[in-house]
Amino acid sequence: KNNNEIKEEIEIKKNPGVPKQDPIKLEMLEKKKKQQEENEKLKLQKEEEEKRALREELLEKEKIAVQQRIAKHHKKLKEEEIKEKEKEKMIIKQQLKVKILAQQALLQKNKQRNKQLKHSKAQSKLITIMN
Repeated sequence: KNNNEIKEEIEIKKNPGVPKQDPIKLEMLEKKKKQQEENEKLKLQKEEEEKRALREELLEKEKIAVQQRIAKHHKKLKEEEIKEKEKEKMIIKQQLKVKILAQQALLQKNKQRNKQLKHSKAQSKLITIMN
């Protein structure tokens, strides 16, 4: 058998309803088959593109969610830092109040001692004058 006869037999096996003597119908069937394959290929490409777009969208949403969690965490840390600074300020204020009260008490004590010293000096002068 020559090459053409082998090709015809293959075509007959592929398309049994088409007589081998009608090359126009064979060509049309071949074109139709190629078109269907092309359509299938385009359909698969479109599906892959849609899947890729969905994956990208999900990744973007996840990225935004992570950024929001990070921002929320940073805000919480800032709030804690501010609270800690406020506590430190309160402690310093209390320490200053204690120091002021201690100095006032010491001042009062010194005033009292000075009064007693003046009184003692006045008494000793009085005693000296009387003697």
